[in-house]
Amino acid sequence: MTTPSTHEMMRQSYLELVSVRNKIMDFEQEMVDELSFVAAKNLVHARNLVHYTGLKRQDITPLQTKLLTLGLNPLDHPESNVLGTIDAVLAALAPIAEPSPSLNLSGVTFEAHSTANTAIVMATLPPEAAHNYQVSLHLLEAGMNIARIRSSRDDQHTWEKMIHNLRRASADSRRKCLIMLDLNSMIRIGEFRHHNPAIKIEPERNEKGQVVRNAVVRFVLPGHQPKPGIPEIPIEKVNYHLLKNNDSIYLRDSAERSRRMQITDVKKDYIE
Repeated sequence: MTTPSTHEMMRQSYLELVSVRNKIMDFEQEMVDELSFVAAKNLVHARNLVHYTGLKRQDITPLQTKLLTLGLNPLDHPESNVLGTIDAVLAALAPIAEPSPSLNLSGVTFEAHSTANTAIVMATLPPEAAHNYQVSLHLLEAGMNIARIRSSRDDQHTWEKMIHNLRRASADSRRKCLIMLDLNSMIRIGEFRHHNPAIKIEPERNEKGQVVRNAVVRFVLPGHQPKPGIPEIPIEKVNYHLLKNNDSIYLRDSAERSRRMQITDVKKDYIE
């Protein structure tokens, strides 16, 4: 049984830890461009490093003292799994720290507690929602009724696990939630037909190894007639009309190294 003072300390600790977690996720959003250059096999570790950095950017000493007093993990060594450690502590605090809903029965209308709320709250599911059921549950309990999944991140297997955890959380919490799969506006590489398995693209260099002419490559639409001399990469027509000169295209080569190409010419059936 908890005393009033202990209950208040748990409530404060819970709110402070939620704030810490939110700031970590905000920091991850700031680092999303940097994370996009990390190889898929290293992404989990890279994201955890970002989470650890986001945690260390905050002064959580007073919070750690409260957690230690309550006999909980004080987050002094969370580096192996930052979010997992935080979520475990939140799960321990939640049953007592989260306020129970109450209805005022003194003649006041029940509008504030009505289930007919028409507000739409959409939240983007983070990648950890695929392997951490509590993430979807927390979002649903916070009021989310549309879950957005970004198809520009992760893969089909990860999306399916996100959806599975979300439906499980929806059933457990008895809260309905729609799912929106965001197809994104990124350029999608089409199928390679009548091309070598690998295309070698490199700039022209002088005898000192200095670049004297940038490498040139063409991204071509279906139906384009191949022209000798310039490497060509087929792409789909989706959002092709949005491309313009000086836009940048980011991709990875066969060695998983990040590459940036700048558009210098946009034609009807290819860009260069």
